[in-house]
Amino acid sequence: MKLYKDYIDNISVDDNLHYKIMAAVTSKPRYCSTLIRRYATVFACLIVMLLGTLTVAKLLPYGTITPPKNQFGVITPSNTKPSITSPNDTQSSYTIVFTKVAGNISYDKGKIRIPGHFWEELPSEVVSALFPEVTGSRTLEATANFTGDGTLYNIESICKNNNGIITNITIQKGTIALDKGVSDKPTTSDVYVIPVTAFYWEDDDHNHYYASFELNGVGYSLNASGDETAKDELSALVGFLIKGGAPDLDAITPTAIPELREDALTLDEARSDTDFGAYIPINIPAGFNFESSMRFKNQERNNLRVTWVNGMDYIEWKVSYLMPDDKPRITSTEQTENYDLSLYPIPHAQSVPAELRKIVTDPIFRIEELTREVVMTRAYKVNDAGDTSGYRMRFSVLYGDILVVVNIKGADPESVYNMLLSLADTQ
Repeated sequence: MKLYKDYIDNISVDDNLHYKIMAAVTSKPRYCSTLIRRYATVFACLIVMLLGTLTVAKLLPYGTITPPKNQFGVITPSNTKPSITSPNDTQSSYTIVFTKVAGNISYDKGKIRIPGHFWEELPSEVVSALFPEVTGSRTLEATANFTGDGTLYNIESICKNNNGIITNITIQKGTIALDKGVSDKPTTSDVYVIPVTAFYWEDDDHNHYYASFELNGVGYSLNASGDETAKDELSALVGFLIKGGAPDLDAITPTAIPELREDALTLDEARSDTDFGAYIPINIPAGFNFESSMRFKNQERNNLRVTWVNGMDYIEWKVSYLMPDDKPRITSTEQTENYDLSLYPIPHAQSVPAELRKIVTDPIFRIEELTREVVMTRAYKVNDAGDTSGYRMRFSVLYGDILVVVNIKGADPESVYNMLLSLADTQ
C-alpha cells in the first residue's frame, strides 16, 4: 500500500467539496460466473484451490456496523480472454496510436464523488488474480473503492516496473468515460482485437499518457507520465491486461462497512452532538448569523463544522479529535516564530521559512496558554478591492484531545478570544 499512499498523499481535496459529494445508493448482489456453473464438474478442484489461496482482508481499524464475513475472490472465466496466437506474444505484435490533445485530460476523475465512499486495501492474492499477466514482473498495490452500502465502485492500482516507471490502473464495471474535452471521434488501435483509445498531452516537464478499453463489460483506464519509456510501459501493460482477461468484479466485496456520516444539522442539533456539540460556542459576535452545519465521518475524518456569516464575512468553526498528523503543529506560546504573523510580512508565502510554513499557517495552542495577546498575533488585515477590510485569522486550540479549528474573516480578535475561552470548562 505504500506506493498508493505516496501517490494519494500528493492529492489534496477541499473539505467543502468533499462534504457535498456523498450520498447513499443501493447494493448489488453477488453473482457467480455462468461458465463456471456450466462446467462446475470440470473446474471444481480449480475453484477450491483458488479460493483457498485468497484470504479475508484485514478489518479496518474504524468503527463498523455489522460487518459481513465475506472473502475476496477474483475469478477470470476463460471466455473473457481474447484470441491470442501465442502466449509469448510481446508488444511488438501491436502498435497503440496516441492522439495528441491540448491540455490535461483524465478518465473518471470522480473518486471523491463516490456516494458514501470507503475503501479497503486488497490482499496480494487478489491483486495477483486481478493482474495475472503483470504480477511477478512489476510491483502492484490495489485498493477497492466502495459506495456506502458496500457496492464496489472501482479498483485503483499503482503499478511500478523495475525502472521506476509508475502507471495508475483503474478497473470498474462498464465503460470508463473520457472527459468531455476529448474529441468525439478518437482514434482507436486494435490490441488482440480489442479496441484501445489512447491520448497524450505535453507540459514543460514531460508527457502524460492515457489509454482505455473495455473487456467483456469491464472498463480499464491507464495513465503514466514521463518520456517515451513511460508510453512504452503503458502500451505493454495494455497488452498484458487484455491477455489476462476480465476479472469477475462481483467477487470483490468488503470485509466491513465502516460507520459513515454526512448529515446537515441545525444549530441546535450541532450543539447537541454527543462527541463535539459542547465545543460549539453560544455567544456569537453581533451581526453574524448561522448559515450551515455538517456532521461528517469516514475512515479518515470525524468532525463537526459550523459556519456563521455576515455579508462577505464569516466564522468557520470545526471540531474534531486530535490526530497524529496534527501533533507537530502544537506550539508553546513562547515559540513566537511558530505563530506570530507580525514577524512575517504579507505575502506570507514568501516571508515564512519553508520549514515553518505548516505550523505558521495553522498553529495549535493549548487552551491553558491562550491569551488575548496570542490571538492578536494571529489577526491581520488585507486591502483587497471589492472585499471587506476586517480582521482575518486562522489557528487551532486544543482542549484535551479535542481540536477546535477557527477560520475567521470580519470578527474582531477580542470576540474570537471570548468564544474560545467560553469553552474552557468543557474539558
